Amino acid sequence: MKNIKLKIITEDDKELFRNLFNLYQHDLSIMADFLFPRVDTKGFYDYETVDEFYRFKDQEKLLMYLMTVDDNIAGFCLLTKAPYVLKADCDYCINEFFIIGSYRKKGIASDVCQMLFEQHSGRYSLEVIDANVRAKSFWQKLIAEVGTEVVIEETTAHENGQEFKKILMQFSV
Repeated sequence: MKNIKLKIITEDDKELFRNLFNLYQHDLSIMADFLFPRVDTKGFYDYETVDEFYRFKDQEKLLMYLMTVDDNIAGFCLLTKAPYVLKADCDYCINEFFIIGSYRKKGIASDVCQMLFEQHSGRYSLEVIDANVRAKSFWQKLIAEVGTEVVIEETTAHENGQEFKKILMQFSV
């Protein structure tokens, strides 16, 4: 049995989180290279975003979780709280969710979500880039397993001169 834990990310974890976030951005750049077209001279896609997350965290607008499996780092999840959500009638937004490749397809992401939902019940929203087929499939399957109705809305966004589709999902737990 896997020992999965969620830990609040602290200031002491900033370098670790910055490195994990860079891995996450790398994964996204594979399916949407216009989001993160290049790395800086230190090899980071977007160095400043992590500092922005910490500012929101310090203002208690963002919950930042580190995931571990058997005390090994497995990923992170960022939740924003109302009113900093995608839809006004939601309590939380799953802002970012990342599992390191070696921990994927093992049920860990589903277990982590169940832990989050137990700690933070309410109405959720999340957005997925339409090109991220794996993420769309995961969230639709997870929401169906939770047994709640999901509202799905397709939207169009623009980033770095590129138009792309996003899928907005809303559900309650």
